[in-house]
Amino acid sequence: MTIAYQIKVAGRVQGVGFRYYTKLEADKLGIRGTVRNEKDGSVIIEVVGKEEDVNEFLRWCHKGPPTA
Repeated sequence: MTIAYQIKVAGRVQGVGFRYYTKLEADKLGIRGTVRNEKDGSVIIEVVGKEEDVNEFLRWCHKGPPTA
């Protein structure tokens, strides 16, 4: 089953390579989408993929890359 999510991530997510690492993780899991910085300092991620892959990606988003 294919699912889609829009995720808002706040905290230390700009200026630390968050978008770069997000793309690497998405590519690793075979999912697609977009990631963009917002004016309020957060990041918006829109992702589409197989349910199990997207759920794994969501778990990664809660932790994020080491620089965030």
